[in-house]
Amino acid sequence: MSLLGVDVGAGACVAAAFAADGTLLAQAQRDYQPLRGAEGVYELDAHQVWAAVREAIAAAAEQVRADPIQALSISSIGEALVPLGADGRITGRALLDIGDQARPYLHELEGQLGTERVYDLTRHLPGPRYWLPKLCWLRDKQPEQWQRASIFVSLSGLMCSLLGGSSASDYSLASSTLLLDAVRGEWSPEMLAACRIPQEKLPRLAPATTPVGTVAPAVGRALGLSPRVRLLLGGHTHACQALGAGVIRSGMSLYGMTGHAYMIPTFQAVPLISLMREHGLDAASHVIPDLFTTRLHNPSGGLLLRWFRDQLAPLERRLARRRGANPYDVLLAEMPDAPTSLLVLPHLASPERAGGPPTSGAVLGLTLGTTRGEIVRALLEGMTLYLAAGQDALERSGVRVTVYRSIGEGSRSHGWQQLTADVLGVSVERTAHADAAPLGAALLAGMGSGAYRDAEAAVEAAVRVEHCYEPDAARHAVYRQRLSLYREVDALLTPYLGALRTQHA
Repeated sequence: MSLLGVDVGAGACVAAAFAADGTLLAQAQRDYQPLRGAEGVYELDAHQVWAAVREAIAAAAEQVRADPIQALSISSIGEALVPLGADGRITGRALLDIGDQARPYLHELEGQLGTERVYDLTRHLPGPRYWLPKLCWLRDKQPEQWQRASIFVSLSGLMCSLLGGSSASDYSLASSTLLLDAVRGEWSPEMLAACRIPQEKLPRLAPATTPVGTVAPAVGRALGLSPRVRLLLGGHTHACQALGAGVIRSGMSLYGMTGHAYMIPTFQAVPLISLMREHGLDAASHVIPDLFTTRLHNPSGGLLLRWFRDQLAPLERRLARRRGANPYDVLLAEMPDAPTSLLVLPHLASPERAGGPPTSGAVLGLTLGTTRGEIVRALLEGMTLYLAAGQDALERSGVRVTVYRSIGEGSRSHGWQQLTADVLGVSVERTAHADAAPLGAALLAGMGSGAYRDAEAAVEAAVRVEHCYEPDAARHAVYRQRLSLYREVDALLTPYLGALRTQHA
């Protein structure tokens, strides 16, 4: 018997079946595209996403017919909300973003409650990607859709409902709404009253791994699943990534090396609330009871390497693909082992940082002797220094990271992993599965169906560390000095880079 984990993102879904020991038995991915509307609105066609999820599940189920699926769970991004009618049917598109139209609702909320009170209740700072401003916008700007919707659910809740279960939400996904009372673990009456959102428009709350039904017979026949397949409540993609990488104890952190570079530290109690708020650090529920996570990320992340590949190494990209090689492997192989004499401000994909002016990226220290490999390494150094500054803010807030578990395509590169350990001064462990969210969802399915006693047993059975990268003391000392310079240069150049960007616009 196998366990199925499904992860539903903004542009693709992945269904993966695992044995109880974590062996990957089958995997299928289906893609779709967000739809861009007027005034910064981004949506997904919920019917198209459901069709993609059905195809991915059916493809994975076909590959494990000899080892049939016994339970499944679904993780998803948190910012998407989907309207459902009283009959459970989709009544509109999944709303991802409303752009600047969120601002009036956030200003109104801050005027009524104040940022400090919002944080005390939700452990999150007001922001445009949460459900709260989107629900207010739908109510005021799309009244017909608002009236048609009996309830709004996450993509995880939608898929679970359409498979035959309930559309309940776990606490990690509910943390994405800005409506969850993080202390009481319930929808906050104070937040709901402040934004005039009726609680009946929100899904029922329950812990991840809660049984929420079985696959409907008709759906099961179409997908190749038994009607006895149990549906267990999943969670937020990031929380499931953490579980799938074995990040289930205080002091551990996920380190994502994908299009976005990010950290997701785990801690048992919110340490210094005022300092967490001051540093802009949220505290979201994990899928593991009594654990919290926060997230630090650089929106550029691996996009820096993509930019370099596409703009500065297009010939190498074509040659690598003709040989069947990965062009990133070719570029990363050129990196020197030692720290460079360059400094990169990695803000290519983050033109407006929270609370600050527009900015852009910069590469400093170039000479006629600078090699391409040095520039590649400097890009990764800049990205990691950005996150090292966040790591320092975490420690000042009482959250200390003693080990990182890396996932994503970048985690397959030895050079990138060692550089990360050297900059951060913390061990980096690479796990067997680069895509950890489906495994995390599958582990939730196993925990809820009795395959594992608890999260510790699930991780011990199914999560394997392939390699540990220890920081080099001498290189780390260089990077600590470089971090001080990075902070000074970043603060100094931000207004000039912003002016350049504004003049160009």
